[in-house]
Amino acid sequence: PHISWLRSAQELAVALGLALVIIGLTLALFGLRPLHFVLRPLAWLPFVTPEMVEALGEGVGRGLAGLRDLKLVALACTLSALNLLALSLSVWFVMEGFGFRLPLVAAMLVVVATNLVQILPSSPAALGVFEAATLVALRVYDIEDAEALSYAIVLHAVHVLPFIAVGLILVRGALR
Repeated sequence: PHISWLRSAQELAVALGLALVIIGLTLALFGLRPLHFVLRPLAWLPFVTPEMVEALGEGVGRGLAGLRDLKLVALACTLSALNLLALSLSVWFVMEGFGFRLPLVAAMLVVVATNLVQILPSSPAALGVFEAATLVALRVYDIEDAEALSYAIVLHAVHVLPFIAVGLILVRGALR
């Protein structure tokens, strides 16, 4: 199906990916020096001392430590890709259960849409926004809203209820 914003999203993803690679390589090659250089102009502000800028650079450097270790980056990317694939397969299996007969890419679109919508402030377990994102993602494949909403509710239950059940078991065990 034709998705009008897909090309823009691909370009943004490539640009962000390249920026991350450049930042990672810069940190791996030069350590924290480039970070301190970029943050140095903050000390020109009247309420910011050079010591505060130094501490900020060290803190950001600790936060980005994973980017300096290329093996760690490769492992994180591999595990993230496997996680996306596993999650997409579970979404696709529920699609198959509903008889949608859509490709795996449709499931990946649902996963991306439901994950992106998690950025928004929402109710616990993203109740409502998860379903809305699923409806929007399935409109691309001409799934009717009533069917898509039923699917979204079941999919959300499949993804949330196991965590609630395990949580209740663990809380019950901790209270003993």
